[in-house]
Amino acid sequence: MIRLFCLFFIPVCLSFAEDRSHHIEALLNQRILKNSGEITCVDTQRYFFILKDEKLNETRFFAPLSKLQVIKTGDIVQVSYKKTIDGKLRAIDIKAAKEKKKGKKRKSNQDS
Repeated sequence: MIRLFCLFFIPVCLSFAEDRSHHIEALLNQRILKNSGEITCVDTQRYFFILKDEKLNETRFFAPLSKLQVIKTGDIVQVSYKKTIDGKLRAIDIKAAKEKKKGKKRKSNQDS
């Protein structure tokens, strides 16, 4: 009975541990992505907000309540996020977006 238990239970536990470590490793190796735009909706009950980018694409990000309490509809922000295993976008950092600088064109010094 003990042999049967060891032959069945230990390999199952080891395979589960390998699967779990693979998912954890995949999460740790993910890139941090960024998006910026205007916040169109903040839902503190369901822990998400919606961001509309300059191409007018709306994207839903999930975030902890502490991050949701400092933003409001109409804010222009930059979001750093990661994609979770189930495909959701988890906001890591939310900060006010920097305005794009309109650089002056420099005239080239040409001898005529």
